[in-house]
Amino acid sequence: VISIFNNPYSSQNEILKSGEHYVLKLYGAPDEEHSINNYRYTSFVRNASKTKFNLAGLPPTQGSLKQHLFRTFHQVQTWYGREINAEHWGWKLTSNGLQPIFTNDEPAPKSILENISCGCLKNCGPACGCRKQGMKCSVACKTCYGESCSNARIEIQ
Repeated sequence: VISIFNNPYSSQNEILKSGEHYVLKLYGAPDEEHSINNYRYTSFVRNASKTKFNLAGLPPTQGSLKQHLFRTFHQVQTWYGREINAEHWGWKLTSNGLQPIFTNDEPAPKSILENISCGCLKNCGPACGCRKQGMKCSVACKTCYGESCSNARIEIQ
């Protein structure tokens, strides 16, 4: 893994493959497991029925891990004084500067997303049901329709 991250010519596929293997080992996955998404699901099924279950203890999704590994690779290259385009390595340029890309995946399957909405009367503050679920408001929301509140999705051009 270290040699992959130290090599400025490593491909994104090599970084993802070696990083995924490393993270699977960190989470105690068996040697025959090669997919972080499969192991995440297996861990969820194994632990969901327990009295104390913390979702944050699950491994990341592959989409989230991919962006994290890319940002890590970018940081290592920066430490070595090698300039590479941050926008190809887990970052997006916004009017506020570089912002991390946490994942390019949807937070849940579309069928579930369509059933999560809030009934906030104004501005969708801290008590917003969507916000509490870690989601942006959507067209399914009763008052804001995901457009006119502080929890609306901001499209970056």
